[in-house]
Amino acid sequence: MKFMEFALLDGKRVRASANTIRGLDYKCPYVYCKSPGLGVRIGNKKRPHFYHLSGKPECDSLSEGMTEAHFAMRDTM
Repeated sequence: MKFMEFALLDGKRVRASANTIRGLDYKCPYVYCKSPGLGVRIGNKKRPHFYHLSGKPECDSLSEGMTEAHFAMRDTM
């Protein structure tokens, strides 16, 4: 499964974490995305990540191409 780790907030790139504040005006970093915005999911089973509020995004950004295994390996380095 792929996760969207980054979003834009006030034009700055932010990374999803356990401290990410819900309800802010997050935008997809993909220039051509038509989604109205992003939400953030923070749970116990999966790492924090952003998701498209439209439910079915019309963009190709779907994460940075990193799976949970990629994140785990990167985090150990």
